[in-house]
Parts: sequence; C-alpha cells; structure tokens
Amino acid sequence: MNPARAFGPELVQNVWSHAWIYYVGPPLGAVAAGLLYEWLYLRPLAPGPVGPPQTGVREPRPGETAAS
Repeated sequence: MNPARAFGPELVQNVWSHAWIYYVGPPLGAVAAGLLYEWLYLRPLAPGPVGPPQTGVREPRPGETAAS
C-alpha cells in the first residue's frame, strides 16, 4: 500500500477510480494502530488494593500523601 508506488500507474493509465484507498488507507491504519497501542500497552494498570477492610489498612485517596 505504497502511495508513491501506486501513483505512477494511475498517472500513466489515467485510471483514478480506486486511487483514494492508497491515499486514505495508510493514514487511517496508522491512526488505528496508534490508538490500539495506546489502549493495549501504554495504559497504566490500576494498583491492587492493599488488603481487605478487616486488616485496618487504609489506602490514601488521590491527592493525599501516604503516611510514613
């Protein structure tokens, strides 16, 4: 799906009916791949809970500092 490689035969034969796929496909595929990579690999995993409520261990809420 190389747009530069597809342009020559289209220009010589003067057939442009399916040319749009060579110019729209690669950018759409790149956007889809980037979004999937972000969604699958770059999202941080949520931390697991420290313990059950019976242990008395309380996790700090966002914005609070942990007790040291």
